[in-house]
Amino acid sequence: MTGLLGDGGDDHVVLVRQRAAALAGDAAGGDGAAAVRRRSLAKAAAVAEAQLGQIAALLAAAIANRDAGAVALLDRAATGAAKRFTILVEALRADEQRRPVVVVGSANAVNVAVCR
Repeated sequence: MTGLLGDGGDDHVVLVRQRAAALAGDAAGGDGAAAVRRRSLAKAAAVAEAQLGQIAALLAAAIANRDAGAVALLDRAATGAAKRFTILVEALRADEQRRPVVVVGSANAVNVAVCR
């Protein structure tokens, strides 16, 4: 990967790490299994997003060079990378919905009714 990026490899790694931390959200500091799962999904999504960007750049270069074979190959690779990124983001979204929500507040009176 660093060969494709030239001198910007370190900056790219930092960007992927920052993106993974942002995608992980509140789970970044947790130690439980759910936090580990969320961080792993976030890292995979960040890498997939970075790969999609790299493939898009290579695709633009192939189009500029009018290399039809490379364009077809890179188009398939970009489609696969986009699907992979979408699947990982959907998994992150589903994981977010599974997390319990705790609301802390105070009330003067609490009425509980059973509805069927």
